Amino acid sequence: MKESSILFLTIFAITLSAPVFAGDMGEMGEMTPEEMEMMKNFEAYSTPNAMHEKLAKMAGSWDAKVQHWMAPGAPAEESMGTAESEAIFGGRFIKQEFNSEWMGQPFQGMGLFGYDNIQKEFQSIWLDSMATGMMVSSGELAEDGSVEEEGTFSCPLTNSERWNRSKTTFVDEDTWTFEMFMEDESGEEFRSMLITYTRRG
Repeated sequence: MKESSILFLTIFAITLSAPVFAGDMGEMGEMTPEEMEMMKNFEAYSTPNAMHEKLAKMAGSWDAKVQHWMAPGAPAEESMGTAESEAIFGGRFIKQEFNSEWMGQPFQGMGLFGYDNIQKEFQSIWLDSMATGMMVSSGELAEDGSVEEEGTFSCPLTNSERWNRSKTTFVDEDTWTFEMFMEDESGEEFRSMLITYTRRG
């Protein structure tokens, strides 16, 4: 059996046995120091914290103004959309469902956003109706309170994997923005997308 499989089964067993450790200590006796450390680490890993509370600001019903640039200096292509975002799994993740039109065609997207307490980083996955690949990103909290991530996606313009950087800024309780940056053929970074979310109602 591969080490990764053994590790997964070990973590799964710990997860299932956590209630036993917590509730039946009288019958089993006290936990060993190793078991106590294991439980402490598991609790720290599974408990939402201030970083998850920051992501919770994304929850709600939103109108979305999308501005997209194909290249540096190109005119912005604009469209409008809507987003429904909700906290799932006890506030551990945010799930977003996005709907709009792109080039005259219906466009649907879905994003999952979270914060990994062990890796100490924000993580996100994006997939949509105009792609067969997933955009995977990770990053940290910036000094200005925004979430900055870097990742890769499969780009049909280059027919290869392409780097991108994103910045999520929480303007106020009813407004937040998502910016995406890419590099042109010369390696110069440019802003390729700006989505401004405004809370509905």
